[in-house]
Amino acid sequence: MRAEVDSFTRTRGPLADAAIVAALSAACVLVGLRALEDWHGPAHSMGNDTYIPAAMFASGRGFINVPPAEVPGLSEFLHFERQTFFLPPDATLPDPVPLDEFQRFHRYLVLSAGVVWWTFGVSWGAMKVLILLLFAVSAALVYGLFRLVAGRVAGAAGTALFIFSPLMPYVLFIVRDFSKVPFFLGVFLACGILLRRPADRLCLLWCAVLAGASAGVGMGFQGT
Repeated sequence: MRAEVDSFTRTRGPLADAAIVAALSAACVLVGLRALEDWHGPAHSMGNDTYIPAAMFASGRGFINVPPAEVPGLSEFLHFERQTFFLPPDATLPDPVPLDEFQRFHRYLVLSAGVVWWTFGVSWGAMKVLILLLFAVSAALVYGLFRLVAGRVAGAAGTALFIFSPLMPYVLFIVRDFSKVPFFLGVFLACGILLRRPADRLCLLWCAVLAGASAGVGMGFQGT
């Protein structure tokens, strides 16, 4: 009987954390959808031509760059004159051109947009899925950071402050800049775990994986 109680106690903690993370993720979706209600595309400094390989990938043509003016409807899509783009399977494309600087530096961000578009169709509205996913992962990592130094209630409250921050609607609009947030937080969490607990071999291994993956993939998103 005592063994069953101890087993339940050990299981209840992770389940409680998982439930809190799920609730916080749901809050991210609600906040994000409201913040992005009038969002029609990234329109940030690196230019929407950066997403040409994403559109080509989603259309089954591979991760390539093409002159947008030579593809019917692509220039209009990139300039927000239309919200969707569809490339017929039998459409003839111009010869590919080399990836530009931003497409190379932000390869993972562009490829992630391509995967979203391949799944949901090429549209600016579908990119909200990517933004909401980044937001939810960021909130989960923030909760993990709080749990290193505080209990569940304080951790949930602190994460709620992050989610409902008045600045959040503004940063969510800028996909390129916001995309680096979860990767920075992943590195911070790995370092925090090592500082808060004895670093046995297994813990060191997993923290190294978390920090390395966060830094490496993050560079492919942000290019810095």
